[in-house]
Amino acid sequence: MSVPSPARPGSRFRRPKRTALLVTTLLVASAPVAVAATGAAPAAIASQAASPTDSWPMFHGDPVHSGYSALTPFTASNAGTMALDWRSYSGGPLYGSPVVAYSAGLGKTVVYQGSQHGLMSAFDAATGKLLWQAKLTNVAVNSTPSVVNGFLYFGATDHNLYKLNADTGQVACKVDLTGQLLASPVVADVDGTGLVVYIGDGGASGNDDGGHEWAVRASDCSVKWSYSTFGNPPGSAPLTGSWSPPAIAVDSTGRPLLVFGGSSPEGAVYALDARDGTRAWFFQTLILENDDDVGAGPTISAPGVNGFPDGVVYVNGKNRYMYALNLTTGTQIWNFPVRTDSPSATGNTKTTASLVGNRLYFGYGEGVYALDAVTGAKIWKTTDVGPKTQIVISSVAVSGPAGNRVVFFGDVAAGLVALDASTGARVWTYPTGGMLGSPALAGNHLFVPGLDGYLSAFALPADIAPRPSTAITSPINNSVTDVTGLATFTSSGTATSTLGVSSVAVSLRDNKSLRWYNATTKNWNATYIENTVPVASPGSTSTTWSFAQPVIPGLARYFLQAVAVASNGARAALPANVNYTLTSASSPPTTTITSPTVRQLIVFPGGVRQNFSVTVTGTATDLGGANPGIKMVYVRIKNRDHNEFWCGPLTCADPSGWQPQVITVPVVPDSPNATTTTWSMTFTSYNHPHAYSVTAYSKDLDNNLDTTNATVSKFCIADAGYVC
Repeated sequence: MSVPSPARPGSRFRRPKRTALLVTTLLVASAPVAVAATGAAPAAIASQAASPTDSWPMFHGDPVHSGYSALTPFTASNAGTMALDWRSYSGGPLYGSPVVAYSAGLGKTVVYQGSQHGLMSAFDAATGKLLWQAKLTNVAVNSTPSVVNGFLYFGATDHNLYKLNADTGQVACKVDLTGQLLASPVVADVDGTGLVVYIGDGGASGNDDGGHEWAVRASDCSVKWSYSTFGNPPGSAPLTGSWSPPAIAVDSTGRPLLVFGGSSPEGAVYALDARDGTRAWFFQTLILENDDDVGAGPTISAPGVNGFPDGVVYVNGKNRYMYALNLTTGTQIWNFPVRTDSPSATGNTKTTASLVGNRLYFGYGEGVYALDAVTGAKIWKTTDVGPKTQIVISSVAVSGPAGNRVVFFGDVAAGLVALDASTGARVWTYPTGGMLGSPALAGNHLFVPGLDGYLSAFALPADIAPRPSTAITSPINNSVTDVTGLATFTSSGTATSTLGVSSVAVSLRDNKSLRWYNATTKNWNATYIENTVPVASPGSTSTTWSFAQPVIPGLARYFLQAVAVASNGARAALPANVNYTLTSASSPPTTTITSPTVRQLIVFPGGVRQNFSVTVTGTATDLGGANPGIKMVYVRIKNRDHNEFWCGPLTCADPSGWQPQVITVPVVPDSPNATTTTWSMTFTSYNHPHAYSVTAYSKDLDNNLDTTNATVSKFCIADAGYVC
């Protein structure tokens, strides 16, 4: 472990020595390695060598997914005083988790976060300032990156594994791995030949169509080996892949093992020799439904810990069982049936567990469990001592010393929760909105990703520096303003700071097209943009600001965000934002959806689950304006369960035709330029039951958009008898 240098003035993150930059190596031991029962990475694995107080450089903190930091200041005793330090928008919903590492090139600790809109973003960990943002793909970055030696490694659903310069966001290399990469990679040197990136794919469409586990050389993104002979006997499950974040450890014989879960329809746990990809062992979980795969990451306890000479793998199946498996042989030690202990809880168990000493913590459909890691006995579950939550997919993170530890997690609806690790009692909550990604602990901060696209940083009051504040005075939230005859509309507000205000960062989104306005180029863009807006009195403690946007004919709805920036670079902790509507005199068209109808059940053809074509139909009418007639119809199909959108196989980067980024498909009407016309669009369903929605609007020959969206909020493609 390196010793951090003294803190820089004004910084709440300590800088690690340059000689201890981010390195992940795995040293192959010839005998079992005894490790103190702390839940930390085995001694045979040297995790990122930067100061642990500054880093959480990969999914769940380290190569064995311990999910624990002993060095952050949060405890069960003080967590109730935590407050928001900063909140920054990333450009799209966050399914993956943040990672934290020191950047030598930037001279600061950085938080890295991928988004559903194909972005990887880098934020200053101390201030929340967006340092760089790389637009990589039109599909999702669900994969949590690993940061090693100044590079980021992560996958995307466009099938590419990316290597980015962690200082600049520039792509160093990438490789197409033929399948959707939803897993979070682990990076290690297991045989002295160099760092290797390990990651799984879920098949070309991610839809039970096969996949691989990959070993890719970090130096040049070339493939070292791949594994695809899933099933027992090997090769008997050709439709299986993996979206489980792999873990890596050394077993009691000295083998470096890569451990991960297999996807449906099989749902097994695999251990491969990380050097060459040969299978070490296989464990079949109990399959109760077709979708009972193993999506959680394994958590590994090294040989010799807690009285287990061979080590232990702890892993959740979506069948709602927690398994403890022998690390060296794969044989079951115990299992804990969440499904029978909490029969009313909905949802699957998908969370990666945290292991701290002899305690195992993980989420389920109503909160969090704590089990005895040795026996599998329940110590507590949150519903024993507190209120239920929504489904917990976020993996928990644990901080603090023995006897005063705190467990952090988020649920899919409400936000962030802190528990006393000893009792399960709730000690703190914060309404961040829903969470799928997991918290990260580093320095003096807890970093949390939100489904609303915001990355939030929390700290104890003593570690929160003064920050500026922002207000939007015009327009008023949810207001409607007539701007007929105007070419531009101006928003305005105030900004204050005891250190003086330097500027305001303003972001503007058109809520119909979901595009962002670039005030420099005067264009609307698919990716998030912050416009630096000068203030009326730079350097003063209180000032005003204004921002002009073009007027779009007809009715348009907008989202505006403003963040004040102080003279020392500090940003407002909480962005100011409003939703508003502008109207301009016009004769807009109208749009209807005739099929499907609300809550309609569309049954799989012949009663057999399969991918098949579904056609959406409707009408569009425009009778007014200088040039009556319909030019185009725009249709948005959403898979409500996956939060994915149809983009069509000819225009979508994902060959399945679905992508997480919101997409509206232009459809040529059946009678172009006619005042009344029908329209239709066909999409391909998933091969298992899902709920969908459809939204449509049209544009007339005067380029007016209709003022409301036609919407079928829910219809279902499922088996006969399904209640939609």
